[in-house]
Amino acid sequence: MASEKRSGGKRPVEVTVERLPEDYDPELDSGPAEARDSHSQRLSELSDTIGPVIAGLLVDLLDAATINPAMGLFLGWPLGYYIVRKVGCQPSTAWKLGALIGVYCAVPGTFLIPMATLVVVFAKVRQFLRAS
Repeated sequence: MASEKRSGGKRPVEVTVERLPEDYDPELDSGPAEARDSHSQRLSELSDTIGPVIAGLLVDLLDAATINPAMGLFLGWPLGYYIVRKVGCQPSTAWKLGALIGVYCAVPGTFLIPMATLVVVFAKVRQFLRAS
């Protein structure tokens, strides 16, 4: 009873220590980290698939929103450059393809057919079929 008063009325808790083996490597542990890696890999694959489609949609939306050809060229070129650089092309190639996207946005009547989106979807389907 005197010892309970000194310890605040709480009893000590017994703990068993389990030692890890000397050759234990936490990177080889297949615990929750493996689930995180799998989840991040799936998100990366989804981003690789959806990202270009969204880029195509953005180009087509810009094409539909531009009122005159000069506006389409001057807004489409930087958007095209940005998208092509995000894909991983060199700056010189990105400038050329950006200019092509700018011309696409400048040509009247192209908003009727969402060509950028169709091209990207076609390329992704073709890539998927080749991988299978």
